[in-house]
Amino acid sequence: MCDHPNVIKMLDTYKTTDHCHFILEYMKGKDLYDFLQQRSYKLQEQLAKKIFFHLLQGVKYLHGLGIVHRDIKLENIMMTDRTDNAIPKLVDFGLSKMLGPNQKATESYGTIGYVAPEVMG
Repeated sequence: MCDHPNVIKMLDTYKTTDHCHFILEYMKGKDLYDFLQQRSYKLQEQLAKKIFFHLLQGVKYLHGLGIVHRDIKLENIMMTDRTDNAIPKLVDFGLSKMLGPNQKATESYGTIGYVAPEVMG
């Protein structure tokens, strides 16, 4: 359903009697956590701005389709490669939800370590 340069592409799916398999595009840059770790957790402002811009483009695209990711974190952003020219892509839509034009998501979802304190309390 999704076709955007900042959203992982699902190439194929198949089922066996016990499992459902998803074939995704290969992302040799690993996740954004590893990308930052490789750089001692330091990015030049221009690179950080580029990565953030790409992610916002992906989120805007998803929201245009009525899809809310609900679990954006470093580990759910994959990089196309390990260079400064890598493109980030949103992955792991296990907690995502589709909403109609007038619907609102009221449930609290996400990874506990990334949830804002005001949501918890």
